[in-house]
Amino acid sequence: AILRMIPSKGFGVLAMAPFFAHDIVAGERIAFTPKVLGAFAYVAVLPSIVSYFIFNAATDTVGPARAGLAITLMPIFGAFLSAGLLGEKLHAYHFAGMAFILLGIALSLVGKREQAASGAGRATPLEDPL
Repeated sequence: AILRMIPSKGFGVLAMAPFFAHDIVAGERIAFTPKVLGAFAYVAVLPSIVSYFIFNAATDTVGPARAGLAITLMPIFGAFLSAGLLGEKLHAYHFAGMAFILLGIALSLVGKREQAASGAGRATPLEDPL
């Protein structure tokens, strides 16, 4: 499973490389203090690897459609975490955005229920089962 993450992480490294090179040319350097190394370790392990496995486990448990809906909640969690951990102030436009996200999730769930109740959307097999 970790091998499947290499292309996306590699793309991230390639996308950031020009910015890193610019900083090096401009004389910027990273002070590798224990706090910075701890932050690197945290970002490398929890958001990158652990969350990948948790999301895959959730997908196996509730299915890809429902697990996909959880991805749309990330901005809401991010806003509340930044307010709680960093002291960022939430404004009316933040709450408006959160309301639109929740409305979108609610509409997709209602649409799926109506589709299931009507029997629409049932796919016919492309092949005969063996």
